[in-house]
Amino acid sequence: MTTPSCLFDEFNMRYWHGRLPRYHVLRGHHDGGLGWCVDATRTIMLDHTLTGEALELVLLHEMAHIGSAAAAHGPQFRRKLRSPASTWRSRSAPRRP
Repeated sequence: MTTPSCLFDEFNMRYWHGRLPRYHVLRGHHDGGLGWCVDATRTIMLDHTLTGEALELVLLHEMAHIGSAAAAHGPQFRRKLRSPASTWRSRSAPRRP
């Protein structure tokens, strides 16, 4: 099983060419959502119930928050998420013969 920290490193290289600063990725329980990003401590928290593709998507979402304004989902956030999301979707899409 790949750890969330290893996935962070893999996604950082694949989608952001290693440009994101290193963050700690932790698992835990939080009533406010499935994931959250705290720039002040360079920490991404992921809900302990996430597995597989759900974990990957929430991690990508939280990584797009790095350096974006707080919890906003504005233009800067959407630009940072556009390429990883489309690449990730095409990876998961059924291949045509």
